[in-house]
Amino acid sequence: YPTEDIKAQLAELDGKNIKVTGYLIGVSSGKYTNTMAVSVVESENAAPEASVVNIADITAAGKYKVNNAWAVATYANGALLTDASGAYILAFQPSEAIAVGEVVNIEGNVSAYGGLLQFGQGTVTKTGETKEVVHPTAEVLDGAKMDAYLSAPEIKYVEYTGTLSISSGKYYNVTVAGAVTAQGSVAY
Repeated sequence: YPTEDIKAQLAELDGKNIKVTGYLIGVSSGKYTNTMAVSVVESENAAPEASVVNIADITAAGKYKVNNAWAVATYANGALLTDASGAYILAFQPSEAIAVGEVVNIEGNVSAYGGLLQFGQGTVTKTGETKEVVHPTAEVLDGAKMDAYLSAPEIKYVEYTGTLSISSGKYYNVTVAGAVTAQGSVAY
């Protein structure tokens, strides 16, 4: 809840690199460091450049750029990307749609969601190239393996069988026999 003076200064600085001076007064939603600002000014220091890396090198939140990645699967809100490293990362709501096999460069902030790292609204530049996508052999998951996944999520190609339940016209959940807690969710 900034003062009207600080709000006016912030409005002029939208999208620019800024320096905030003030008092930290707590945390909200587990990630926002709430600051009672005394001063906000444009910073003379340039915003940090994105590190150009392979997907496998992304191990923490930050700003990154990945060149020559391609989509192995897509969904309504983005794509699952891989590169020569063989690792995967989700591109959530990228700046433009990416088709399966399309080679792209992506740059933006990476954050944690659902126990995994993802680009959120990354800027996509299409290279004009495509790759043939060949999926690996699916790991078959039973109920016990579905439950085990909850404590150690990772991106992997899987197959599971169960009973589909559709609710609210948008939730597609699969009950797998033997699972105590986990349910499949055809969300993407």
